[in-house]
Amino acid sequence: MYSCNISFHVQLLSHLWLCFQKLNYRQEMVGTATLSPKDKERMTALLSLHNAMEFMSSEESDEGEGEPATGPSPRHVKPLQWERAKLKNIKAVLDATYQARMTKRQKRTAAKVSRVDGQNVSSRPLPKNCPSWAGRETQS
Repeated sequence: MYSCNISFHVQLLSHLWLCFQKLNYRQEMVGTATLSPKDKERMTALLSLHNAMEFMSSEESDEGEGEPATGPSPRHVKPLQWERAKLKNIKAVLDATYQARMTKRQKRTAAKVSRVDGQNVSSRPLPKNCPSWAGRETQS
């Protein structure tokens, strides 16, 4: 009974930590990434929102599916169904800027984790304070 709850909480904490890490490095990269002044202003405002982690894509790992681990398990990225291409493209620029600034050791560690686009989209709804340039209501 408790092991299921503990497992759920460990997965939740892991997810929150990954989102926090993404949010943190994206905030750091806004100033150095090759973005227009308008896009930098937009992202600074978006990433400063109290619920900024709601704008980070979900990642799920395959851990615990019966096979022994031989390294980090792949992380399946669950795209945000409401996310506009503009936000997705800016996040890609921020991520590429971050990767370019990684140390050799960080790059080796990151290379051990494979991220694959998930087959399923995230079921998270559009944040209530989402700017129109970043997201749109979707048909359910």
